[in-house]
This record gives sequence, structure tokens and C-alpha cells, in this order.
Amino acid sequence: MGANVSVSQLTGLFKEAYAGGVRTLYPEMALISKEIGELSEAERVGNLYHQPVVLTREQGYTYGGSSGDAYSLAASIAMSMADAQIQGTENTLRSRIAMRVASKSSGSAKAFKQGIGLALKSNLSSHSLRKEKEILYGGSTLGLGQSTAMNNDSVTQTTVTISPATWATGLWAGEEGATLNGFRTDNGALISSAADAIFTLSAIDPDNKKITVTGTSTGTTALQAQAANTTFAFAGARTALATLVEGLGLHYVSTVAAGTTVWNISNTNTLWKPSSHSCASGALTFGKIVAGMQKPVAKAALEENV
Repeated sequence: MGANVSVSQLTGLFKEAYAGGVRTLYPEMALISKEIGELSEAERVGNLYHQPVVLTREQGYTYGGSSGDAYSLAASIAMSMADAQIQGTENTLRSRIAMRVASKSSGSAKAFKQGIGLALKSNLSSHSLRKEKEILYGGSTLGLGQSTAMNNDSVTQTTVTISPATWATGLWAGEEGATLNGFRTDNGALISSAADAIFTLSAIDPDNKKITVTGTSTGTTALQAQAANTTFAFAGARTALATLVEGLGLHYVSTVAAGTTVWNISNTNTLWKPSSHSCASGALTFGKIVAGMQKPVAKAALEENV
């Protein structure tokens, strides 16, 4: 006589299979940091990091023609140098792991890997990516993005549309849970204060260039009142839009006003002044990249591969 036996009736008979390791879904993006590499022991910052740079070449040439006559030499004009000075900035990422997790996963064949090792790897990866974003956009007037509109979801939640010109998916990818500050784009003032000025990133919609943030009712009311007048930055990175705790990034350096002192040198100097090249509104092409690279190459200041 036959019997109909189901999987549920044989509970405990079947093994469960696990992958050979843990996969992270956020992309590898700390590429500039890797190119810069680690500082040597001699280069590590005590106070300021100094880098002497040559700003102008020697002059004082004299042309004697082909007559063979003796001639007087023009006065020499020495090259000019300046001392670039960079002040290091600090940030700390705090991680937490339960003692039970650490003890149960330590040296156990029943766990993927040691819990502390995984937590440390995640910390270092997150820290590297945050540093990469600072290298790119630290101090930028654009922050992480600027709003064009807001949907007032509730008294504690807001969905913000970021302008296409200031949206970059890589800045937001995997950052759910991050805390943000909002600043008025028109005058740079921090929106609200203390705990009310902190907003938590709860959702990201890259297809529509939107983020959703939550905060206190007081902070949310102040944020929603700004609508298309808000610039976002990571919480604590600034006290006002132009008052920085974070370090200076490439966008700041390349767009700051002429005559600004950047790392102890005025950017009125031709070789210290950054080059910019507009790609207009069309797609980025290799030809546009080459055209843009002609500007710094033309300054003859490059001593490394590009």
C-alpha cells in the first residue's frame, strides 16, 4: 500500500547548503584613494604636510644671433616657488558587535567567518568610500546634491528630488541609514539646530534622482519649508555650507573663485590654477576627455602619466 510522503514530513533529513563566503552588494568605488596609496612613515602628518612646488620657470634669456660678437647678458630672473601646506582632517567610524556574535563565530566551522573580521572589513570598506567622497566633493558648494523639489510625506518624512546637475548615484549607493545635514543653498545656513538638524537617509531612488529622509517634526518642518533651496552634506562634515570640518575635495579646488588661497598658495598662479573644460549637455565621449586633458598638458606642468 503506497504512502504520500512530503518534505515537511521528513523535517531534519535534509542538509542546508551555504555559500562559500559573504558577498557585498555595494560597488567598489574607492579608486582615487587606491591610486594615491598609503603615506610612508616619513610622510605621515604630525601637523602640516608640506610640498614645495615650482610656480614659474627661470627667465633672463639673451639671444646673440649669428654674428659671433660679444654681447651683454640679460639679468637673470629666478624661478618662483611656494610651499603647499595641507592640514589633515580626521573622522571616525564607530562599529558595534555583540559579544555573543564574536564568541560564537570565533574559529567555528558553523559560521561563515569570524564575526569581528567581517565587521572590521565592513568598517574599513565604508571608511574608504567615505574618504573617497571627501576627496571628490569635500567642501563643494554642491555638497552631496541640491534639491529641486520636495514631497512632504509626513511630519517626520520628506522625499527630496535632487537636481540632475548635482546628482551622482555613486554618492548615495548603499548609504541608507546615513545621517545628513541640510543647508540653505542661498545663504549657507544650517537648517534647524542640534538634534533637529540631523536627518536619516531612509530610501534612495536613483532612477528618479530622489532620496527620502526622516527627522524630528521640528527639523522636518524646517526642511520642508526650504523646498528647492537645500544642499545636503553628511552630518557633522560642516557647520555651515562654507564652514568645513571635512577636507577639501577636487570639486572645491577646481571651482573655487579666482584669488582664493588653496593649501597656502593663491590660485591666481597659472600652474596652480585648476583647468576646467565644459562637455556641454551632451554625452561624455572619449574625444571630450582628450580635449579636456589638453588644458593641463598644455601648461607643461605634468611630470607623471595621465
